[in-house]
Formats: sequence, structure tokens, C-alpha cells
Amino acid sequence: MEAKKLKIAVLIANSDFTSLQNDKNLLQIYGESILQITYYKLKPIFDKVLVIVNSFDQQSIYSRQLGEDVLVNLNENKNELTAALTALNACKNIPGAEFVFFAKTNMPLLVKKAIELILGKQTAEQSAIIPQHSNGTIESLHALYKIKPALQAFERAANDEKETVAAALNYLPKISFLPMSEIIKVDPQLQSFFEVESEIDYQRAKEKLSGKIKTRIRKAEKIKTGIERERETETTIYLKVPGSEEEHEVLFNKRAKKWNCDCQHFVMKGTYCSHILAAQNFQG
Repeated sequence: MEAKKLKIAVLIANSDFTSLQNDKNLLQIYGESILQITYYKLKPIFDKVLVIVNSFDQQSIYSRQLGEDVLVNLNENKNELTAALTALNACKNIPGAEFVFFAKTNMPLLVKKAIELILGKQTAEQSAIIPQHSNGTIESLHALYKIKPALQAFERAANDEKETVAAALNYLPKISFLPMSEIIKVDPQLQSFFEVESEIDYQRAKEKLSGKIKTRIRKAEKIKTGIERERETETTIYLKVPGSEEEHEVLFNKRAKKWNCDCQHFVMKGTYCSHILAAQNFQG
């Protein structure tokens, strides 16, 4: 029986990473890191999301935030291209994986409809589907690649000492470029391609994400009574939190320092639900 076709996404961590203290992916926006927000934007769309990092220290921190599928680029030359190769080599062994969507860990404004538009363009003949601006510039790390031809092309490019995915595209045949005029129909502000690379970018991301988050904060502030600490184990604290229609169970994993709620809002949207925020206030 043929394996089910899986949708795989890969997030590549910033190649200029030098220390955890300087890692912009760990900056917090209303209770979550940029890394978490980006990761959980992809989770509802894809069957599997991999994250590629440059060191075991980075892997340790990221794994505690995400829980799984954080791989280290072990190549001596750590750059964007070898990170992509690490991902492709991992994906080629996943049954049912044919295409992989690449993005970066510092892209917290990813738009689901824009990603789905790209996924909908895939055909058996195309090796890649890459968004292209009207001036000819491309978004090689917000793009879809067919695993086998991309792996072959990227290996050739790396052997020729290329360092970026964009530089490797000269080795890849049958690329389909998706005009930005199509993407703008589902992402009018082209937020999908926004990256947090500076303090100004960070403040802009906070502003863009503030509306929905502030609504949850207001809801959490209204939950002042009725929260109960049900039980506590060596690893987990269980709290019961009132909701608009029913009570919710909120869990805090003490080792991973990770919150979760049975309403699944955190898992599906990549931001803390009002129940988790209320539980955090209760815990102090």
C-alpha cells in the first residue's frame, strides 16, 4: 500500500546565531517566544514540522519550547544551505514525504492562506514553487521544494561552496515562480515574508500580534475567581479554570516550563489562550 502523502514544513534558525543571549527567536511576545509563535502557525497546516538549528545548546533550548523535531546542522560549514540539506536528508526518509515547505524561525506573521496557496500549486512536474516579487526578487525561504531534486541540487551547490538556498536555485530545474500579485489576494500586506531581525521589527511584530492577544488578556483578567489547583505531581501542576461555557483543565509542565490547555487554542493558534493566562496569574 502506498504511504499517505504527508505535508512537511521546515523552519531554519538564523544562520548568524552566536549565543542564546542574542537569539532573536527567543524574544517574548505576550507570553510566547517568536520561535513558538512561528512554529505553531505551521502546526495546523502540516503533518510534521522540523526545526533546524546550529548547535546542541540551541537544540536543547528549542526542544524545551517545542517538545520535538529539533535537528542540529552537523555540517562543518554552518549556513542556510547546509541547514536546508540537513532538513532534506531527514525528510527523504519519512514515508509519504514528497515536498517540503521551507520558512525561517523568525517569521511570526506567517499567513495560513498564503501557505495554502503555495501548497495548492504543487504538481508532480515542478521541483519548486517560489514566490516572486514584481522586481524579480524571490522568497526562497517561504517556498515549496520537491525533496529528491532539491536534495540533489543543493548538494551540488554546497560542493561548489554556495551558502544560501537562493544561490542553489541555479542548480534546480523546473522551478515555478508564483507572482506576488496572487499572494497579495490572500495576504494584502504581505505579512508572510516579515522577519524579526531588529528591535524595530520586534516592536512591529508585537504591534501586529497585539489585537488578538490583548483580547485574551482582557478575558483572563475577568477570571478572578473559580480557579482551582486540582493536584500536583513531580512534573506537572493541574489547574481547573472557568471558561465562558465550561471549565478547562490547564497543565503546567514544571520540567519543560510549558503550559497547555484542553481547549487546544494554544496548540492550534500558537498563542496562549485566556485560560492559560488566567492560570499564570493565579500561580503568580
